[in-house]
Amino acid sequence: MIRRVDHTKSLGLTIDDRLSWSNHVDEICRKVSSAIGASKRIRHFISANAALQIYNALILPHFDYCNPVWECLSGQSSDKLQKLQNRAAKVITLCHEFQPPRRKKQKVLVMHKTIHDLALVISSTPFQSAKC
Repeated sequence: MIRRVDHTKSLGLTIDDRLSWSNHVDEICRKVSSAIGASKRIRHFISANAALQIYNALILPHFDYCNPVWECLSGQSSDKLQKLQNRAAKVITLCHEFQPPRRKKQKVLVMHKTIHDLALVISSTPFQSAKC
C-alpha cells in the first residue's frame, strides 16, 4: 500500500504535495543561515579570496542545486532566498551596499541556453542497447 505524505525528499529536493517548494526553501534557508553564521564569525581572520572560496564551497551549491526545477517560487519564498544571498554577499565582501540579484542572472542564462540549443537535453530513452 502506498502511504500519502505531505512532503518527501528525493535526490536532495524536498517535494511537497502542492509543489510549492516551501519545505525545500526552508531547508535551504536553515543550511545557508548556518554557513553564513560560521563565515561571519571567521570573516575578519581570513582573506577575501579565502572567504570567496568558502562561499563557493559551502553556500552557493545550496542555491544552485537543481535550481531550474524549483525556481518557479512564490514571491515570499523567492524573497527569503534573495535576502539570504544578500546577507552572504555582505559577509563575504564586508560591504553593506546592495548586491544585484544573482538568481535573475541564472534565469536569463538558462533561457539563453534553451533558445540557442545549448541546454542539456535528457533523452527519453537513456539506456538504449547498442546495435552490434
